[in-house]
Amino acid sequence: MNPVYTIMTPTKIPVGKVDKSINKQFIKDCKEYPNEDLKGMAQSGLINPKFISKMDLHLIKSIQDKYIRPYLFDILMKLFIDSTHYSPLKRDVIQNYHKHINIRELWLVEYDNESYFKSHTHVSLPSHYSFSWYLKCDTNRKVIFISENKEYEVIVSEGDILMFPGWLSHRAESSNSICCSGNFEINVSM
Repeated sequence: MNPVYTIMTPTKIPVGKVDKSINKQFIKDCKEYPNEDLKGMAQSGLINPKFISKMDLHLIKSIQDKYIRPYLFDILMKLFIDSTHYSPLKRDVIQNYHKHINIRELWLVEYDNESYFKSHTHVSLPSHYSFSWYLKCDTNRKVIFISENKEYEVIVSEGDILMFPGWLSHRAESSNSICCSGNFEINVSM
């Protein structure tokens, strides 16, 4: 029988910025699509949300046209390139290949001081990533990632967007904030 070795490599969690001028309108547009399955959300680890939208906001044409295509696609692609383990001199290698991004889920959650998200993961497939876009939050909003039984705090501010592997466990503590999260897949054609 062959031995199996587990080698952990550093996981990069790049942080980007989305133009904050769209946040209020995006929140307003998303609130037109409430989630009716709050029990299902509680089973996923989301406790007492002030509001949660449907999980498939990415399928709504007005959301695609006003927010996903003009803002999210470019930022997520840039964060994907920033998260690769290529040396700075080799970045142009991946930048020159054709890349396709496919958002699988997109949802919005409004938290208050009674709301939080227990430790959870999103999608556990190699080419699938997740992101969190902080539309409204305190300056020092903490997001906790868990790897090898250790916790790592990432501090975010309003307008920040984090990209991370979908399999990476994370949680969100109580805080008055509004966050848009999603899952996506990137295919690079050589």
